[in-house]
This record gives sequence, C-alpha cells and structure tokens, in this order.
Amino acid sequence: MAWAAVAAAVLMSGLAACTSDGPNASPNPSSPAPSGVQPGAPGAPPLAAWETPLPLESPLGKYWEVVGAAEQWTAEQLTGARAGTWAEREAAVVACMKEQGFDYYPTSYQAFARPMPPGDTLPIPFLPDSRETVETYGYGLLEADDESAAPYGWEEDPMQLKNNEYVDSLSPSAQVAYWQALNGMQPDGQQVLENSCSAKADAQAGPVESIGGQDTAWYMDQFRGMSGATAAMEPVEGEASSGGGVVYQPPADARIAQLNSEWFTCMREAGQLKDAQEAATTTITAAFWSAIRTGADGSVDAGSDNAPLDQRSLIGSPLEIAIALADFDCRAKTDYVNRFAQVWVELEQRYVDQHRAELDNMVATWESIGG
Repeated sequence: MAWAAVAAAVLMSGLAACTSDGPNASPNPSSPAPSGVQPGAPGAPPLAAWETPLPLESPLGKYWEVVGAAEQWTAEQLTGARAGTWAEREAAVVACMKEQGFDYYPTSYQAFARPMPPGDTLPIPFLPDSRETVETYGYGLLEADDESAAPYGWEEDPMQLKNNEYVDSLSPSAQVAYWQALNGMQPDGQQVLENSCSAKADAQAGPVESIGGQDTAWYMDQFRGMSGATAAMEPVEGEASSGGGVVYQPPADARIAQLNSEWFTCMREAGQLKDAQEAATTTITAAFWSAIRTGADGSVDAGSDNAPLDQRSLIGSPLEIAIALADFDCRAKTDYVNRFAQVWVELEQRYVDQHRAELDNMVATWESIGG
C-alpha cells in the first residue's frame, strides 16, 4: 500500500476499475489480508502480505525508526492525561445512551500509537522467490484469525465485549437505532455524527487525542513529509467519471507510469486483469486484489470479511494461483521490483537531501529525551 495514503488515513482518524476504491486500494483495518511482510514458520506455507522487502538500503529507514519510537513514547507519556478525559467522555456517552433507551458500558482508554511504515519495504504485494512455491501457494495464506486492533497494539476491552454482546441481543431494528444514537451510523452506511451521543460526549469532554498533540510537531512534521516523499510514484486521482467513480491519471514519475504499463500489458497477454483500468494507472496491487476477490468457484468478491474462511484463502484455487503465476512471470519479465525500488530510493534520497537539517534536528531531539 502507498504510505502517503496510509498517512492521510491515519491522520484523519483491489481490483480497481474506475471506482472510488482507486488503483492503489489498500485494506481497511478489518481486511483479511495481513499488513507487513510476514513469512511463515520454517516449512510452513508463506503468508500473504501487502509489502515486499526493499532490495536496497532505504535513505529514510533510520528516520522512520525515530518517528516510530517517538510516536510510541509519546502515546505512553500522554496516557495518564488522556485517560481522565476519556473517562469523562465515556460517562457522557452512558448518560446520553440511557436517555435514548439503550445500555452502554464505559470502555477504558488505551494508548494509541499511529502505525508507521517499516522503512524497509515497498508497496508491492509479496510473492515467494520460487516459481514452484507460487505454483503451490499463489500469494500465500491469508491469516484466518484476523485481529483488526493488532496493528495498533490495542488489547480487547472486556467492557467493549459487553457492548458487543448487548448489541447482538437487540432486534435488527433496535440495532439500527442503537448505532444511530451512538455514532450517527445510518442504515445506508452513511455516518452523521451531529447530535449522536459520541459527538455530544466529545464536545463535553473535549477531543482526547488533541491532548498533548502540540508536543508532537517535532516528529509529526517529518512523518507527513516522509510519507509523501514517493507520492510521484502513485496514480493521481482525477475527476469523477460519468458513472460516478473516480478516474485516475498516470503517476507523475514517467518511469513508474512506463513500468506499470509494461507490467499491465504482460498481465493482459496472460489473460488477467480484464476489468482493470488502463495500463499506466493500474498498479501492481491490482493482481493481488483480483486474487483476493476471486473465489474458488470463479466468483468475484468472495474475499470479503464475511466470506467463509476457505474462500478467503489464496491457497488451493487454480484460478487464484493463475493470477499469482502471471504476476510472478510479469514481474520477472519487466524486472518490476528492482526498477521500482531504484526510483523509490532515488525519491527518498531526494527528500533527505532537501530536508537533512530538519531530519537531523528530529534525531537530535529524540536523543535529547532519552531515545
């Protein structure tokens, strides 16, 4: 996944045709695909992953380590102050939900640390090095036990479990009313926070995550900058199409647009990605999305969170393995990973050269507080 997109998504809280999913669509936190390169145990099938190891040294790698450590340290330091505000907020939610005729159990505050890029991977879905392995396992096994909170280091709150059990005990119509009252979630999936109990509680107690936020600028400024260092490698979101989706333009970096075109043409010649966008705007993640969304019977969209586990696995289906094999061969034919990595590292180095003083100051600040 593209880390510039990840950064934007974090700060604000596929087989992609011309839809709003976009050519670089990445999993939501509850997606069945694990994030990060996670090889299986010795002798075990490889695990599917959204990233591939960077074959070159990352100019930003050491700075990502500092940002990640600083974010974790800050979250731990602010836990005490934020926990009090969270308790006040939860008490307000309890009172509001009671007025609406519902029970609500106050949850405890858990320190939140934004997930940071590892600094040594590329946003290219992982494929085993051996074609023979790909012939057997495709992209690898999707973990059956997905823990959506795991990337954030959260533990399951017993009171949240009670809330879940309570909601499950309600009738379907009461569940709809519950979510509308709690967070403004409408039956059509749209969210209208205004006048919801969550919005009222936040207004009363104040935004929890804003406490101490002013103390993070020394590393968050670089988090934003580094996240956008390779943005020129991503397709550019354009205007909405007549069908209501989003039309994407090729990446600003012509080398990546050319590389994507070569890979896409190869995939089409192999009989894959027939429904994808045009060559220069379809990224290499499209093949992985296609495999996830293709069931063993050939049906599309079987890779949803609600699909049976045997349909969420990329192992065993000739159709899914055919996609991975075509991807493997097309990567080899175009030297995709190495060419992509060379541009990636060049753009990272350009950012380092342009912002070395700020980066060094960030490192010095981290070292001064005991990093």
